[in-house]
Order: sequence, then C-alpha cells, then structure tokens
Amino acid sequence: MSNRPFILERFQYWQGQKLLGRDFRDQLAREAQLRWWHNRALHKSYGVSYGFQVSRVIEAGEFVAVRVTCGVAYDCFGRELIQQDTRDIRLPADVPERSPKVTLVATYKESWRCGNECTPVCACRTDEPLLQWRVSRSRDLSDGVPLLEVSYEPSASLAEFPSSFKIPTTLEKRVSYDRERKLLLAIDGLQPEEHAELLALSPPPPLKGAFDLILAATERSPALNEDFSAQQARALARPRIGRGATVPGNTSWEEWSEILADGDNGKVSLPVGVQVTIDTSSAGFTQLPCYFAWLQGSLWNKTNIEFFPVPLSHIDHETTTQFRFRAWMPPLITVLGSRARLANATPVPATFKRESGIESAGFSVNEFVNFARQQRLYVCWIGIQEQRGQGGLTCEPLRDCECVASETDVNHQQESARN
Repeated sequence: MSNRPFILERFQYWQGQKLLGRDFRDQLAREAQLRWWHNRALHKSYGVSYGFQVSRVIEAGEFVAVRVTCGVAYDCFGRELIQQDTRDIRLPADVPERSPKVTLVATYKESWRCGNECTPVCACRTDEPLLQWRVSRSRDLSDGVPLLEVSYEPSASLAEFPSSFKIPTTLEKRVSYDRERKLLLAIDGLQPEEHAELLALSPPPPLKGAFDLILAATERSPALNEDFSAQQARALARPRIGRGATVPGNTSWEEWSEILADGDNGKVSLPVGVQVTIDTSSAGFTQLPCYFAWLQGSLWNKTNIEFFPVPLSHIDHETTTQFRFRAWMPPLITVLGSRARLANATPVPATFKRESGIESAGFSVNEFVNFARQQRLYVCWIGIQEQRGQGGLTCEPLRDCECVASETDVNHQQESARN
C-alpha cells in the first residue's frame, strides 16, 4: 500500500468559531503525517519494535494457520502498526507452484476513504494493521513489515519416526520429523545422491517409503522458515547522553586518603591522591548511567614532568546526579641526571623514607592545587544511560466500546450524501 500524497495545512481558529468533527479529524491527520515523517526521517524506525511473535496453529494434525501476538511495528513510511490482541491468520488457499514461499506482512490500515474525510473511529481502540500474505519473490518494501515466511516443502506422512535411525549430519538441518503432524519434511527436497545416502543406512520400510515420496515431491506441506528473522526497528528513544566539564584551573580538588594498617597493629591515614565530586544533575539521568571521565589540560612540560608523570584515574560513588573522579598518584622513582627522586610523592611515613633512602618531593594537596591552576587542569566527563529492553510487556485486554457519531457529524454526513 503506497503512501498517498498529503497536503499539509495549518489550522487556525477564532474565538467563538463552531467546529465540526471533521475539523478535529483533519487536525489529527496533519499531526499524524508530521509524526510519520519524523519517524522515518530521523529514527529510521522500519521493522518490529516489540511483540508480533508467531506460532503455528494445528487443527486435526494439519498446519492451517499462524497465531500472531500483540505488538508494535513501523512500516517504511514511519506509520505505526499497533496490534492490541492475538490474532489467528489462516494460511493462503492458493500458492503458486513456481513460488512455494509466502510471507506474512503487517500493513497500515487506512482510516480515510474520501480524501481527508474520515469515518467515525472508536476512541478506545486504534485501528489494527492488516495482516496479509505475499508471495516472497514478489514482495516489496512498501508492502509492509514481514513477520514470518512459510514455505511449501516436499513431505510424506509417517506414523512414527524410528528412534534407532539417525539422519546424517549433512542433512539433519533440512530433513525433520513433525511429531505433531506426523509428517516427514525435507526443506528444498532431496537430490538423488542424498536419497541414495539415506537408503544406504538401511531405513525401515515405512521410512524408506517416505524418503521415496519426498524424492518424487508428489506432496507439499507448509512449514515455517526457521532461518527467517523479522526486521527489528531501531528504538525511537535513543540512549540518553550527557556531558560536561569542570572549570579549567579552578576545579575543587580534595585530598584522597585511605586507612591502612601500620606495623604496630594500628591504623594510619595515608594520602594516595586527589579527588573531586562532579555534579551531573543537569543531564537529567533517570537511571544509573555509565560514566567516562578523563583529565584535561597541560599535564606535563620539561619542568614538571617529574612532579606528576603518571595520572592513574578511576571513578566511584556513581549515582544519577553525581560521581567522584579520583587521580591516584603512586610513588614512582624517577632519575634526573645522577639524582633519584620520588615522583607523585605524597607525604609518606618516615619508615618508608628511612628504609628506601629516597628523598621525598613532599608536595601536599595545596601544592597540587597550585600545580593544577598553573596548568589549567580540569575533568571532562560523559555519561550514557542505556535504554532498557521492552521485556515483560503483555497484551492488555480490550475494553468493549461503541462508536457513536455526534448529531453534528450525522447531519454533515447526510448533507454530503444529498450533495
């Protein structure tokens, strides 16, 4: 079904104007067209969003229909295909012999019959999409969203498949036995050499007769194409992304200390680096995002590379409104000429100085803050809130309702009919 041309109009009303039902329907039609253009132009939403699960319907041992659950999909024009309940669709009565494959597609159901004129539509239920069969070879993108494919394959009736017989691994994906229908199926049939391979395994007489019938392809039965997968629509709501940065050269750094045990069975607070708490409330996260943060600015030059050579950073205490960025500065031994120096040197215990014999740089948090201001250091960050899946969605029962046109609409329709 093609997307017919539609001329957009801007509706303007004045105080006291009398409006007909068609005025409101025209307004809704214009808004729908804008929404469809938005869907297909910005989101490329073609495909199944969720639902539309398909299963077989077996009656008296025959595959006669498919059952399609509720769901939401979007056609190539961006129009919504909303199915609110489960429906059974009968298999097509006539299938061309040259194209023994048919595809079930969901198409948009037009509500307009005469230009922009609309018939009254029940407000408590939306129009469900049309579910139609299309020959797979002649199916076009504009036909709708494909949900499943049924192929008519060579088959043979078989009361029971012998458990002692093993189908070769080269054929097990194509030859299968349907216990529910008591039917032996062969996808794309059997070639003479494949038939000979099966007979070489000495199958029982009933199974041998079934292989002979499949080779002759005198009977074809419908089967779901297990390799078919419905086109999945891209989520209309993309992951929420927020970003920001602290003030260059004026970031509120604090000392980062850890409580460690000393040699006298006591505890000592040991400074290990610096930290800053970053406010992310302006990003509007509703769930805990995944934060990424890094240090920016002029980190090094010839005069200070030994002071802060390796900024090892990490993030902790994440919430929807803030996180804490920490820069760990482990003591590193650097050699400048003939002199050993302890870089990234926080104030360390005297025992470490005595045992190592290394001179400490002895800088404090205030010294680092001065260094950060001079080098205009700051923290950049980005947060990504992942979109949760649509799991757990179920069909809600439809409410019974009766569509009643207003007296104005009835008079307008009678007048249109007379004209």
